[in-house]
Amino acid sequence: MKFTLDKNAFLKNLQLLSKAIPQRSTLPIISSALFTVKDEILSMRATDLEISINLKSKIEGGEDGCVAIPLGKLLEITSAMPEKNIDFSVSDIGKMNISCNSGHYTIMGQPSEEFPSEQIIENSKEILISSEELKDIINNISYAASKDDLKPVLQGVLFQIQRNGIVSVATDGHRLVKVVDQNYKTDTFVGDIVVPKKFLSYLSTHLYDDDILLSVGETHMTATINQD
Repeated sequence: MKFTLDKNAFLKNLQLLSKAIPQRSTLPIISSALFTVKDEILSMRATDLEISINLKSKIEGGEDGCVAIPLGKLLEITSAMPEKNIDFSVSDIGKMNISCNSGHYTIMGQPSEEFPSEQIIENSKEILISSEELKDIINNISYAASKDDLKPVLQGVLFQIQRNGIVSVATDGHRLVKVVDQNYKTDTFVGDIVVPKKFLSYLSTHLYDDDILLSVGETHMTATINQD
């Protein structure tokens, strides 16, 4: 497995992935991110088992492969490198070699099979909503969700998706905030979902001008954002 890409673009992606890395965990593998090269595309995934972040980037000189690399060490090394292209290559035993004009580094990775598998959402229903609309809802309501780990259901925001609007509710058991958005219209998904505050907080910092696609399954949901 090998690939070459711009330092700044790669560093930006590593910083985004780090948002999903837990500070403490009994499962060491999730302090790593999974890197997969296929058809000149680098796919990167990080997870804390509650939320997952998946990113894709175009690369040069790609050679297919897959490996889990400790994200903290990789972020530290990439930050110290000059603003030029960086070459990455991974040996058969999972050793990642990182090189540029000013230096050479090595990190030991782990087999991709040990990394948590990606959740597959079957028979999903889609919600298309403007980024501005969703960001307003998140900013106006998520602060009221509970911070108590003993009340996990209250750590989320209830979205009641209706054909002619969205009703959002958050509470910590002492205060309750309700936001009604009557501008939203849909002819696809109608129903109620509870979305974790952590997921919404991360999402709100990456909402720009485009519409965002939410895919809702029975137990999971995904948000697709155009990074271009």
